[in-house]
Amino acid sequence: MINKAKNILGKSLIYKNYQIYLIYTAFIFIFYAPILLQKYVFFDDYATMGNSITQTNDFFEWDIYSGRFIYAFLRVFVQPYLSSIASFTWLRFFSVIWTLFFCIFLHIFLIKRTQITSKFFIFFTPLFLAILPSFIVLNAWATCFPYTFALVLTGIAYTTTFNTDQTTSWYKISIGLILLIGSFLIYQPVGMAFIFFVFLSSCLDNRKINYSNIIISIIMLGMAMVASFVAAKIIPQILYGKTLSRTEIANSFINKLYWFFNEVLKNTISNYHLTSNMPYIILSSLIFLIGLFFITKQQNGKIKLLISSASIFIVVFPNLIIKENWAASRVCIGIALIITTILFYGLINIIEKTRLYKFGNILIISILIIFSLHTQNYMYKGFILSEQLQYQAITQEISSQIPKNYAGLVRFDTSTLYQNNFSTIRRYDEFGHYELIEEWSLRGMAASIKKEKKLNYQIEWNMVLSKNNPCVGQCIIINTSNITQNASPY
Repeated sequence: MINKAKNILGKSLIYKNYQIYLIYTAFIFIFYAPILLQKYVFFDDYATMGNSITQTNDFFEWDIYSGRFIYAFLRVFVQPYLSSIASFTWLRFFSVIWTLFFCIFLHIFLIKRTQITSKFFIFFTPLFLAILPSFIVLNAWATCFPYTFALVLTGIAYTTTFNTDQTTSWYKISIGLILLIGSFLIYQPVGMAFIFFVFLSSCLDNRKINYSNIIISIIMLGMAMVASFVAAKIIPQILYGKTLSRTEIANSFINKLYWFFNEVLKNTISNYHLTSNMPYIILSSLIFLIGLFFITKQQNGKIKLLISSASIFIVVFPNLIIKENWAASRVCIGIALIITTILFYGLINIIEKTRLYKFGNILIISILIIFSLHTQNYMYKGFILSEQLQYQAITQEISSQIPKNYAGLVRFDTSTLYQNNFSTIRRYDEFGHYELIEEWSLRGMAASIKKEKKLNYQIEWNMVLSKNNPCVGQCIIINTSNITQNASPY
């Protein structure tokens, strides 16, 4: 029995490559160590913490409106355990663990599901993808805790559907579709990354294209999108009598195409840079085009080029047909995976087909270290330090303005806007986000500070001063602009 077990383990890819996966483990935990060792919460995390402290649940309905049924129940399950800033570390740990599993899964996928011969590409691709801004957001923002799990689930949906010899059956297709829909009901942009695995298995080696598998994959993706549409548009209408306006169909497809090229494509070509650094964009674009060029050198190369290009559009198709113009990193994870993989494919081919091959390991490791330090800086300054400074500043303001025995109302005056001085790194509602104007963030901060400092003021759902929410009777106004003015940008 023991010998049989050893034989099974000996044939296992995980056993054969355990040293590689130990390297992956060390790299992922060193890279993401700041978000695991530092105590902070971010944006919607404050709302979750406020709900946990006050024992309310105001976001379940919002998650149902968004079509994220499974995510809604997951958030309800974890919320009671998130009544302190330190408790959010466990959600980030969960996300980082699934990022590691994604790296291992992708490595196995590239070995078993493709015939790519480059050991450089197979080993390093998972690591380069795991440090993209999209992954940083999913890991650093605890609210996104199940999204990396959903990404692995998307990949499992593909490998469940198709055998390693590219055959399938109706039974396997059905199971794969259920898993894919499950991923969509956690987070739709991650579900769309299903096309990333279709792209990997179809375009990066010298095999003939399996058209039937591509057609099956597109049909599965279409069915999952229909399920997601029903979850976001039909069911909320039945349950609550309305839907979110951001899910309405766009009025102008031309405007959406302009948005795609000017924002989505530019951001993903920039990959590891959050700023529009034109020399870097030009260099990345050139290497990306070289990657496409080498794809054309494969068997059925022109068709593979067409499939690669189509994948880039298909993976963001839902965003092209709705009104919402949002190119945040978490939304663009599918296209980031595809474009960065093509770019890295071009880079590896440049190295392997030139004299640089002699220095391949050193060169690629050096690039990985540089990008890791660069994006880790984004992670630290855009998430950790920015949030810690904001929370510290508002804690000091509340402690100095509100007596310990005060049991009245509190209103936050956000009417005077000042530049966010807590971070020089800013992008959408992610990196360097300014919390002190968001009513749900302020409520969560106020609830946490009240608990930590043993204060007695009242916590209400809306604590932001306005005409409809005035400061009357026993009430203290906290001016958030004073807090921002005193902050020093870093």
